[in-house]
Amino acid sequence: MTKSGEFSFIAKLARDLAAPGASLSLGDDGAVITQKDMHGKGALVAVADMAQAGVHALSDVSAADLARKALRMNLSDLAAMGAVPAYYLQTISWPHDHDAAAQDDLVRGLAQDQKAFGIALIGGDTIAGPGPLCVSITALGWANEGITRRHGMQVGDDVWLSGTTGDGFLGLQVAEGQLDFLPADAQAVLARHYHFPEPRVRLGPLLAPHVNAMIDISDGVLADAGHLCADADSGLVLCPDAMPLSDAARLWVQGQEDEYAARLSLMGGGDDYELLFTAPVEKRKTIKQLACDAQTPVTRIGTACEGVGLFIRDAAGQVVGVNAAGFTHF
Repeated sequence: MTKSGEFSFIAKLARDLAAPGASLSLGDDGAVITQKDMHGKGALVAVADMAQAGVHALSDVSAADLARKALRMNLSDLAAMGAVPAYYLQTISWPHDHDAAAQDDLVRGLAQDQKAFGIALIGGDTIAGPGPLCVSITALGWANEGITRRHGMQVGDDVWLSGTTGDGFLGLQVAEGQLDFLPADAQAVLARHYHFPEPRVRLGPLLAPHVNAMIDISDGVLADAGHLCADADSGLVLCPDAMPLSDAARLWVQGQEDEYAARLSLMGGGDDYELLFTAPVEKRKTIKQLACDAQTPVTRIGTACEGVGLFIRDAAGQVVGVNAAGFTHF
C-alpha cells in the first residue's frame, strides 16, 4: 500500500466508508448516533482509539498501564465532543509470553479508572499473538447539553486551552531517562502525566453549549490547532508566551538556552490530552466560571483571525505563519 499520510488516509475513509447519519465527520473526535438516553435526552457519542506498546508507551509498559492510558485517551475524545462517559468495549491483543498476573493487574487498574471516571465495561474481545501488547477501546457517552465539533470556529473567537502544555512531551523524556537534571518530584509529575493523562470529562460537557469548536490535544497544540483551522477554513493566532505551564515544565523551560523556542517545542509535543476550544469574547466570564465548577484551569492562548492557517506571535511580537505538523502515525 502506498503511504499517503495518516490524515489523508482518514479522509479516504470518510469519503468511501463513513455511514451517513451515524457519523458527523471522521475528522471529528467522535461519531454521533441519534439515540436518546433513558430520560429522552441527548445523543449517543461513540469514539475509538487504540494504544500499542512501543508507540503510545514504552515497549516494556505493563498491560495495566497501557489499558488505563487507552481508556483515558478515549475519555478525552468524549470530553472534546461534550459527552459524559457511560460505557466502553475493549479489545486486547496480548503477547504470547503474558501471564495471569498481568491480567489481574489490568483488571485492578481499569477498575480504579472506571470508578474515577464513571464508566463501565460492556464487552470486547481478547487474543494472544506474536506482536506487541495492544489495547483498542470504543467508548460511548451521552451528549445531553449539545455536541461540540471541530469546524465551528468564528473569526474573533477567543482560543482557550485547559490545563497545561507540554507535560506529556516532557513526561516521555523522563520515562526514557533524558531529564535527570530535573528534581525528582518534577520528574514524577511529568512521568505521571505521560502515563496517566487526565481527560477533562467534567469540563467538556459543561463547555458544550457555550463554545464554537473544540478538540482534544493528542498530537500537540500546534497540530491540533491546525485541525481546527483546516476544518473551519479559517485562521488562528497563538501566543507561545501565553501557554500555561506546570511548575515542572517551567523548570525545564528555564533551563533551556532559548525560552521562547523551548515553549514552541512544547506546543509541538503530543500526549497532553487537554481541551483546545474557541468561544465568543462575550463568553469569557461564563468560561471561567465553568472551569471553576469543573476544577480545571483554562487559559486564553490566542484568537481566531481572518485568513486561513495557523499563525503565532514570534519572540519579537510579530505574527508569522507556522508549520502545524505534529505527531502522525505514518
